[in-house]
Amino acid sequence: MPTVGCRVGLGAASAVIVLLAFCFYYAISLGSNYFFMDVQDDPAKKELPEPLNRRNRNFEPLLERFNDVAKTIVGLAAASLTVFSAYVGYAATASRNVSPSAKPVDLYSVQQALAFPIVWLLFSIFYLVFFMALLTARYEAYLHSPKSYTRPWYATVLGLGMSGLLCFVLGFVALGCSMLFTRIN
Repeated sequence: MPTVGCRVGLGAASAVIVLLAFCFYYAISLGSNYFFMDVQDDPAKKELPEPLNRRNRNFEPLLERFNDVAKTIVGLAAASLTVFSAYVGYAATASRNVSPSAKPVDLYSVQQALAFPIVWLLFSIFYLVFFMALLTARYEAYLHSPKSYTRPWYATVLGLGMSGLLCFVLGFVALGCSMLFTRIN
C-alpha cells in the first residue's frame, strides 16, 4: 500500500487541482465583479419591471440539472468505492481460505493497485458534495440579492465542480493504469 507520504501527495495534488480551477475561472471572469445566474436580472437586459421579473426564473432548471449530474457522478464514485472495498475483502478472505492447489491472492498487491483510484474517487465525492451545497446556497443568496454572486463565488463554485469531475476521471485513469502496471499475485 502506498505510504502516508504518497497519500498526502495525492491530497496536495487534489488541492492544487482545485486551486488551479479556481484561478482559471477567476481569470476568465475578469471585467465582472458579479454574475447573474438569471439573465433577466442583468441591468442591461431589464425588459420587465422588478416584480414580474422575479416570477420566471430560468436558472432553476439548470440548477436541478447541475445537481443531478453531480449526484450521478457521486453515486458512480461511491458505487466504485463499494466494489473496490468488496474486492479487497474478497481478496483478504480468499488469501486465508485457499485450497492447497490454488495460489493465494496477495492482499498487499490488491491494496497497492486500488490505493490511488480510491483516493481520487474520495476527493471527487468530497468536491462534488461541496459543489452541490455551495451552488444551492449561493443561488438562494442570489434570489435575495442578485449582486451577491461575485467573482470569487463564481470561481469557487465552478472550480469545485470541475475539480470533482476531474478527480472522478483521474480515479478511473488511475484504476486503468494500476490494473495495467501492477502485478497482482
